[in-house]
Amino acid sequence: MSALLRSMTAEDVGMVARLWASIWQALTHALGEEARHFDEVAFDRMERRYRYLLAVDPGGSHVAVDDGEIVGLGVSHVHGGTFVLANLGVAPSCQDRGLGRQLLDATLEHGAAAARGLICSSPDPRALVRYLRSGFWAAPAMEAVGRAGVASPAPRALRRSAGSPADLALVDEIDRQVRGAARPGDIAVMVDSGAQLYLDDEGAYALATDTEVVTLCATGPALGRRALVALLSGAVTGRCCTARWLTAATPWAFEAAAEARASLKGHGAVMTRGTWPLLQAWLPSGVFG
Repeated sequence: MSALLRSMTAEDVGMVARLWASIWQALTHALGEEARHFDEVAFDRMERRYRYLLAVDPGGSHVAVDDGEIVGLGVSHVHGGTFVLANLGVAPSCQDRGLGRQLLDATLEHGAAAARGLICSSPDPRALVRYLRSGFWAAPAMEAVGRAGVASPAPRALRRSAGSPADLALVDEIDRQVRGAARPGDIAVMVDSGAQLYLDDEGAYALATDTEVVTLCATGPALGRRALVALLSGAVTGRCCTARWLTAATPWAFEAAAEARASLKGHGAVMTRGTWPLLQAWLPSGVFG
């Protein structure tokens, strides 16, 4: 029996979160990488993200169901003229049946009218081929891993923010200048999912956990570089961070990695299509763009 594709519902999110965890663990194992451990806190955060995306763009997410079980997911959203594919995957036991292609087509149809599209792709070669054949352009991406004890103290331009109305207004203004649209809901969900907001009052912000840069946005390359050095070196969080999605379009980020003496390794690709505004300094979030 062939699987049925349908729209995702709020009742699906628990099963979808656990399916995504199993897909990601299988992929990292296949790529020879250390598998991530998903605990109940991680599942709760994933479920909150899925519920939020269903609330703001209910037509962007789909599931594949086989014999009553969800075996595939395609989660996407459109905001400010930008289509973002957040998650796409099929259970390992159900791959090579064309379900990934069907789920991708469903999400792309949803975002067909968007001026631009973005996918932060894993290194999975099958996914990369699908996106290329769907009209996306690939910018090979790298990951910068901060290393303790090798960088000189970075200037503390970023300050920890409690999310005051004035700070959030500054974040909105930075997003409008750099990305073309504010995204207060996305910011709130990233904070709710465990990220801390950091601000440079001259025109930059970052969301980061103790060890990972979730996203970074700055009105100029110099500000972006200064913020990223502070995060990679641990000058802000107290622990060296990892930053992903560095590409040829972010030379300032590679300069920051060199200044912080961070190590670099390949990490998938940033896939884009359509017409993009002139981005000043931006490292996307894989889920929210």
